[in-house]
Amino acid sequence: MGEARLAVCLPGLGPMIRRLFYLVLIVTALAIAVVVGRRLIIGQTPVVRATTMMQNRNPAGAQIVLRNLIKVEPRNVEAHVMLAQTQLLMSDWVSAEKELKIARALRYDRSILLPMLARSYLAQERYADVLSEVPATAFRTEDRVTNLVLRSMAYAGLNDLGQAKATIEAAGELAPDSPLVLMQTARIALSRKNPLEAEHSAMKALEIDPNNIDALMLQSEVLTQRWDSVGAIGALNRAAALAPFSPMVRMARANLLINAGMDKQAQEDVDATLAMSSQDATALYYNAVLMFRAKRYADAGVEFEKLGSLMTVFPKSYLYRGQAALALSQNEAALDSFYRYVKLKPTDPEGVRLAAQLEFKANRPDKVIELVTRAVDAGLRDAASFDMMGRAYFTTGRVPDAIDSFRRAIALAPDNKDFVVHLTAAQTKFGAAPVAAGLGGGAVE
Repeated sequence: MGEARLAVCLPGLGPMIRRLFYLVLIVTALAIAVVVGRRLIIGQTPVVRATTMMQNRNPAGAQIVLRNLIKVEPRNVEAHVMLAQTQLLMSDWVSAEKELKIARALRYDRSILLPMLARSYLAQERYADVLSEVPATAFRTEDRVTNLVLRSMAYAGLNDLGQAKATIEAAGELAPDSPLVLMQTARIALSRKNPLEAEHSAMKALEIDPNNIDALMLQSEVLTQRWDSVGAIGALNRAAALAPFSPMVRMARANLLINAGMDKQAQEDVDATLAMSSQDATALYYNAVLMFRAKRYADAGVEFEKLGSLMTVFPKSYLYRGQAALALSQNEAALDSFYRYVKLKPTDPEGVRLAAQLEFKANRPDKVIELVTRAVDAGLRDAASFDMMGRAYFTTGRVPDAIDSFRRAIALAPDNKDFVVHLTAAQTKFGAAPVAAGLGGGAVE
């Protein structure tokens, strides 16, 4: 599927997109509801203005109002909580955690704070912290159910699907029709390669609450796994209509739109997200990808650089950046990016091939041998890479090693005539009779 598939196949992005489904849950509902009604309903107080902005889908404006209020009233606990809520909606997990811990120190209701704090941990993949801070029990049944759902998410994040399933089943015994329980049940089913069970749970949650954003996002993921891109995008369209200010929803939709080659529509989601949060890492990544696909290679390189250390979260950033540099004839910069990608994903043949090709072009066959050998040791099994290693061995005079590499290439791709030609040339140079190799599907003896 070419470039369109790169966005969805990103190492690092897959978990990140899946994390979108882990985190939406009831945050949207919390964002408007918790603080209002505590004490500030009358008059245009800062909290009321911020609340109005949230209701008008302007969380960025609400943040400005709340930060200014906190400067004047640093112990205003409602302002800290509401600021954290806006930050959760805008995917600023670290800042939200900071504000929630301030509110906790100011003795705000822990039953409200704990789920939000746990979600900030989940977003940062700090699963052990969730298990440490979220107890399996609680006085109220609804709180216990929420805690069990959060703990199940943490176990799933640690790839302990058995414990995750047992924990969500315990929550299901307390609240079998809870959308939170149904959604986590569906996520675990997806992780266990059971899309039918996942779809059943997601649809049941939508029957209970047709406006459940998490259920719509999960339904989109199920449909994606069933290759129904139109239905998957449609589910996210409904979610975006309910939460147009949610970067999580917009970025999930942008991912599918890029995958479907609908770059113009994807750009709209990216631009809207960057307008809300100019440092949103996922939006910056997609913006760079779209620039690359539009052949704006110089701009794409600059945009990837904005990710800084977060490029390691999006490993394919290095692959894209390298290809952009290559298009600009910046071969050494391209090679550096390809090596960074191979370091993160040593068994992805695309990175290995691109780096090896540039090393060949720079007349460094020893580097090709070193590069492919490391990848093979890490588990790479790619015919083209074995062929390149064979050519490198042949160039350096190590003909027996070249023959062995060409044989390994042909074993993986017996119909490739070029590989057979390379093997025959190496055998002829070595002085041995060429070994018969089937050109129509046979294997090297």
